[in-house]
Amino acid sequence: MLTAAIPPAPGVVRSSSVFAGRTVEVHRPVGADRTEGVVLYLHGGGLALGSPRGHRSLVGRLAAVTCLEVDAIAYRLAPEHPFPAAPDDVWAAYLELREQAGADAPVVLAGDPAGGALALGIALRARGRGVSGAGRARPDLPGGDLTAASNHRRGFSRREPLLTLERLEEFAVAHAGGADRPDPEPSPLLTPDTDWVGLPPVVLDTVEHDPLRLDGEAIRERLEQAGVRVDHRRLDGWFHDVHLAAGLLPVATAAVEGLGPRLRAHRARCSCSGGQRRTDDDREDAPGHHGRPGRRPTAAGPGPTLLPCVAS
Repeated sequence: MLTAAIPPAPGVVRSSSVFAGRTVEVHRPVGADRTEGVVLYLHGGGLALGSPRGHRSLVGRLAAVTCLEVDAIAYRLAPEHPFPAAPDDVWAAYLELREQAGADAPVVLAGDPAGGALALGIALRARGRGVSGAGRARPDLPGGDLTAASNHRRGFSRREPLLTLERLEEFAVAHAGGADRPDPEPSPLLTPDTDWVGLPPVVLDTVEHDPLRLDGEAIRERLEQAGVRVDHRRLDGWFHDVHLAAGLLPVATAAVEGLGPRLRAHRARCSCSGGQRRTDDDREDAPGHHGRPGRRPTAAGPGPTLLPCVAS
């Protein structure tokens, strides 16, 4: 995969580990301290394709700009392992990571496209089971409805280079494994409105020409209606999962680098050698912030939830 060959982010050390029986790639900035938080990253690929290796450039740069350790998990994939294999793998890894990091350290859930939707699903599961400490969810263009029944997607151009409506349907069928597809965990837009109340802050990116963009915007609306702070940004003129090209395309690199101050808006400390401390530009009411100024985060734990790729 081309993205696996992009030069790594400077100042970030990569190693391997195992959480709850699943292989994890650990990206740790020099000087990063787990007590300040850790990111659990869920790669995209429709829950049927992809791996942490193909996301190394994105994940490494996310670690560098947030000054946080970012752990990318190799969860089981469909069709060999249909629902609920992926969310169960991530949930088990999340609980183990929380235990390792300590009760006071926020665990930020992050992911791109399907990984973003999965991150939001895990945040909803944590809230429903009364597990505190899920940091902000960062969906970067996640698909909010894996039932493939979202008619609004039909209006998007077939020139989209990475994701077609036919491929979305294939992913949905593979992930369902023959079962009824309408399940709220892989499809958070099917979750009742009351379940969204009390979620941690969310950082959300969508992309103009992504078939999933309107799913992401619907997720933003549901979160805001539930009183959750949302920092939403839309990248105009680009395609599905453009963040994956960080380190290759300037616009993708800038998008990932821009996540640093957006995440720091919900954190007071940052001690790694490549990081920056919070400044006036990082405040929630600073210019360019698309959340709701003045509203305090409604986090279930000590930190926010980062969902980088929800729907583009």
